[in-house]
Amino acid sequence: MRGYDFGQKTYLICANKNDTVVAWDGQDDSKVERAGGNAPYAKTICISGGRVLAGNVRFEDPYSDLNAPLAVVYTDTFLSQGFRNWHPELAIRLADTPGEVVKLLEMGTLAVSAYKTDAVYMLVYQTGNNPFRTQLMASSIPGPVSVRGVAAMTENTHLFLGTDGGIYQFDGSYPRQLSQSISLTIESELDLSYKDRAFISYSPRLRAALCMYPTKGSDGAISRGMWIDIDKQAGWPFEWNPDYFDFTAGAPVQTVDAYEMGGVTMRLGSVASALAAGQSLQPDFFLGGYDGTTYVMDRTASDDWGQAIWAHFRTGLTEFGLQSKYSLLKEIEFLVNRTNTAHDLDVEVWASNYGTDAKPVSHETIDISQEGPYEAEVREKARFWGYGLSIQAYEQIIMNGAFGAVRVLGDR
Repeated sequence: MRGYDFGQKTYLICANKNDTVVAWDGQDDSKVERAGGNAPYAKTICISGGRVLAGNVRFEDPYSDLNAPLAVVYTDTFLSQGFRNWHPELAIRLADTPGEVVKLLEMGTLAVSAYKTDAVYMLVYQTGNNPFRTQLMASSIPGPVSVRGVAAMTENTHLFLGTDGGIYQFDGSYPRQLSQSISLTIESELDLSYKDRAFISYSPRLRAALCMYPTKGSDGAISRGMWIDIDKQAGWPFEWNPDYFDFTAGAPVQTVDAYEMGGVTMRLGSVASALAAGQSLQPDFFLGGYDGTTYVMDRTASDDWGQAIWAHFRTGLTEFGLQSKYSLLKEIEFLVNRTNTAHDLDVEVWASNYGTDAKPVSHETIDISQEGPYEAEVREKARFWGYGLSIQAYEQIIMNGAFGAVRVLGDR
């Protein structure tokens, strides 16, 4: 869906693969209508150079032969009142690679990024009979998984979830993978049979992305997500029961929080009443469910409507900087903030000699409401080590790190 202000009206133009492109002029006494007599069916649309562009299109008569997953078509300009006049005879065919068009997204006011399943093009507006100059920017790449798998970070930078599970940035040059560790995690879980349901959203105020996708064995239900800190290039995976939540789309929003200042002690005495009150805007994510229910992520919630929140933390494997040497790991101490109520932290330590097929060598349960230290005894020999933590949380769990008591051994 796109909005465009013209002639003291705000037009909304919408498309989905099951209906022709439609438009509404925002007036109470008007209705949504087909955007022109020859408006195509389209998987994706955008607006650039005062024209509507549609990608991965299908036309009815007299251009019923134009069933073009690789094509982009466009209209006349809004200025000439011609945004309802489509030109299938001037279709731009992005045929350098066999993949179909997945997403069109504006890059500035006069350029469009055209994402295919295996390539990225730039369409740059120009004057003349051919209003868009095309340039292939990257080919033989994992393109976006879905229409909603691409999000704008800034006016000139996009973020997309690739079919390989990778999170990529595109700014007009070659797409750059954000973090290999994040990509490997998503790749191992993403069910490509239902890739059209995956989506990504970006919040410029949080400098964070929210990536949601169906996992293998979930029958297409969105049951896993990844919170991605762009600056740190770090990701925090989370999951939920799809019987309760099955999300289909997300967008960044700013929610209103009320605040009050009061109870301040001053020289003139204790002021009991509020000194000031107001509202503040908090950046957040807005999510839509399959059944039409909408949600806002609450970063301050301590539980899930009275139910425990399953929290997980897993590391990769490390050799403690010893390279080829083996080590004896005596124990690991976990630097976790003490909780106010009883919380059992399940700890599992893994070991591997060759960096693959890590096996659990220690498992302990620690009540982190008790006074620390919180330690897991290991006393095993290996080259590579890792650990995982899980807990049913009724309050915020703060993990500050961990360190191990290690004795260096030889190369064998």
